[in-house]
Amino acid sequence: MKKIFTLLTLSLLSACLSACTGFNNDRATQFQSLTSTQQAAYWQERNITHLMHQLQQQGATVYHYGDAYQIIIPTSKLFNGEATLVSNNADSLIKALVNFINVRPTAGVRVLAYTNLGTSKEANFALTQSWSEALINKLRASGLTAGVLSAQGHGECDNIGKDNSFTNRVEIHYRIEHEY
Repeated sequence: MKKIFTLLTLSLLSACLSACTGFNNDRATQFQSLTSTQQAAYWQERNITHLMHQLQQQGATVYHYGDAYQIIIPTSKLFNGEATLVSNNADSLIKALVNFINVRPTAGVRVLAYTNLGTSKEANFALTQSWSEALINKLRASGLTAGVLSAQGHGECDNIGKDNSFTNRVEIHYRIEHEY
C-alpha cells in the first residue's frame, strides 16, 4: 500500500512539474515574440513596481496619475522634529526616492512641504521652506538627475487627514517625459 501511495505521489508531482514547465515555456515563447522595445518596457515596469514597494515599505505613499507621480512622505521619516537638515536615518529613503525618480526621464521635480508645528504662520512657512530646500539638496547630492528642481514651503495650509494627521508632510511631484 505504501508503495502505491508513493508511486501515486510521484506521478502527481511529475504531472504538476510538466504542467508548470509547459506553462513557463508558453510564457517564455510569448515573451520572446515581443519586440526588444516591448521587452525593455516590461522589465522597466517590473523595476518601477519593485522600487515603488521599497518606498512604501519606508513609509512613503506613491500616487500615479497617467504620466504624473506624487509621493507623500511624513516629515518624521526625513527630519528630526523641527530640524532643518535631512536626518541621517533617512538615507535609505533618499536612495529609494532617487532610484524611483531616475528610472524614467523627467524635466523637473517639485518638492512641497507642509506643517503646523511652529508657533506662528511665519515660523511654519520658514520651516517648510527649509525642509523643501534641504530635501532638494539631499536628492541632488544623492544623484537625482532631473533638470529643474523647485522647493516650495506651504506652512500650515492644506491640513489633511483625520485630526490633521498628514499635515506634517513632504510631497514630491513630477511628470515623466516620453521620447518621441
